[in-house]
Amino acid sequence: MATAAPRSGFWRSVRELPGRTPLRVKLMTAVLALVTIALVVISVAGIQILKTSLLSPYDSELETTIGAVLSRDVGPYLENGGTGETPGVAVDWIPQGGNVHRVIQPIKDVQVGLGGPSGPPMSPPTVSSDPAWIAAHLNHPFTLASQSGSIQWRVLMQQETLTNGAPAGTVVYAIDASSVYTTIGKLATIDLLVSLAVIALIAILGIGLIRASLRALTDVEQTAGAIAAGDLSKRVPERDPRTEMGRLGRSLNVMLSQIESAFQSRSRSEAAARRSEEKLRQFVADASHELRTPLTAIRGFAEYYRQRGGVA
Repeated sequence: MATAAPRSGFWRSVRELPGRTPLRVKLMTAVLALVTIALVVISVAGIQILKTSLLSPYDSELETTIGAVLSRDVGPYLENGGTGETPGVAVDWIPQGGNVHRVIQPIKDVQVGLGGPSGPPMSPPTVSSDPAWIAAHLNHPFTLASQSGSIQWRVLMQQETLTNGAPAGTVVYAIDASSVYTTIGKLATIDLLVSLAVIALIAILGIGLIRASLRALTDVEQTAGAIAAGDLSKRVPERDPRTEMGRLGRSLNVMLSQIESAFQSRSRSEAAARRSEEKLRQFVADASHELRTPLTAIRGFAEYYRQRGGVA
């Protein structure tokens, strides 16, 4: 029971927030939200299209050459037990129910063919021997991160047969696609910077435009304040009647003129009533003064007559 009141008060404040927010803030927030959503959708769609386009050659190469990998690399590995090295390529063999066998250890291709030294070995892709994981990734290209470093591998896995026509295991063929993701990362950074610049520019222009557009409402507010203070002659500035604010201002001015006329008529009526009341009071006062002497004389004669016993 102790937390019910604060929670209720918090949600009540949240529900009442739109009613307490100024119109210009609502408009600016709505504009920026719509622009942000549009920029995010455009950026995500562009990055996805570019990613698909750049990865398409890698996927085609994987699907075209994975059949030859079995006889060229996996077979000799299983016969000789040696591990080869190929620049930018990794080949693994996963026997049924067995662990991952590294058939080809990828090396870094630096100055190959020029007599220069090769770079350090590239970190191979993170391949799991879990049957469920293998089943979920079979027969379609996907991306795997390297076991260490920032290399991104494009991988294709297929079940292959070696003897008796039965599936003997899974061949894993991977090509280094780090350049694709580097390009996508640069594009994402550019999109982010450009989007922030666009949002900032729209915010600056939007604030100025909204202020100019709502200036008419500010004039109406100031006019209402002046009228409330007693200046009934105050009017809303006239604007183009083709606009909503122009028509609103003209209607308000007509209404204010009628209100002013009604107040003036009321004031004149009240002034006339006060003058009539003053005249009546003056008449009563004058009549009382004029009648005071005759009434005093009559009262005296009546008292004299009473004292004489009613005899003249």
